[in-house]
Amino acid sequence: MTKKFFQSRIWLLVATLFACLISTAKAQEFSNGFDLLFVSTDARSVAMADANTALSAGPSSWLANPANTLFDNKSSVQATYHSWINDISYQYAGAVFRERDRAIGFAIYSNAISDIEVRSVPGQAVGNFSVNYVVLTAGYAKKILGVNTGVSASWLNEQYLEQNATGYAVNLGLSKAILADEKLILGASLNHVGRMQQLNAIRTELPSKAKIGLRSEFIRLNLTSGDGQALPLSLTTVFDVVYVLDQGSNNDLVFQDIDNDVFFNAGLELKVGSTILLRGGYKSWNATRRWSMGLGFRVNDIHVDLAQIPFSDGFGNAWSASLRYFF
Repeated sequence: MTKKFFQSRIWLLVATLFACLISTAKAQEFSNGFDLLFVSTDARSVAMADANTALSAGPSSWLANPANTLFDNKSSVQATYHSWINDISYQYAGAVFRERDRAIGFAIYSNAISDIEVRSVPGQAVGNFSVNYVVLTAGYAKKILGVNTGVSASWLNEQYLEQNATGYAVNLGLSKAILADEKLILGASLNHVGRMQQLNAIRTELPSKAKIGLRSEFIRLNLTSGDGQALPLSLTTVFDVVYVLDQGSNNDLVFQDIDNDVFFNAGLELKVGSTILLRGGYKSWNATRRWSMGLGFRVNDIHVDLAQIPFSDGFGNAWSASLRYFF
């Protein structure tokens, strides 16, 4: 890499990280423990049931499969907002900087709530406190012997009342295009393997898992309209097998305990022309959010993705939106 490349990327990284930290400080929503690690960090993956082990997801790949950052030939930045149920929200921002056969980047993922009232007995509140969760991640990927190889390291922080705990987590990934034009991609990853400090005598366990994934584009059609204009269609499928190493502190109604150690996620993406994408997904393990759907728009270097998860049992709907820019 040239000196000019490093200087321009470092300044952009610092500016984006500063903006992300300001956004995190202003966040007002809350989730239990590190449940945010159960939610993919981009709307495309959410719409396809989190089946992203072999999916090119740009900056979101740092927490899914860091090796997949090499599938894009250009650098990119991304921001995602999840509007979850029960007034919970998550915020994510990240960047990938590409150069030849390698990629570097960072990401921040967070949610928080402030002004929670404290009562020792029914009646007047005796004070207020805030709860905060932050995941800061840096990653590196390189092609080695024809295989995309990536690693990312995360610093995690949780704060509750006056208690504070930090920890670390590591994500490792491999991926490789088996057929030409990336029509068939295999991926494997190890996610959220790490350890937290004790928070008020209790240690939060991280939701670590191992995944194997497949992405295939097996249908490509060119339809012709009445005026002779061609309309290309392509169908992409993604499929992940997930082995749960540790469920973490996940035991609420939204992120239910997983009865089996092995489950699968599957998704479809139909690309209509060069602009519109329609998506759907299915999870085998979570009865409250088995199905997902979404759509995407592509206009030059700008990608906009939307996703919806219709929760069962009267929980309502969750929404996700992502904006990504290539440069």
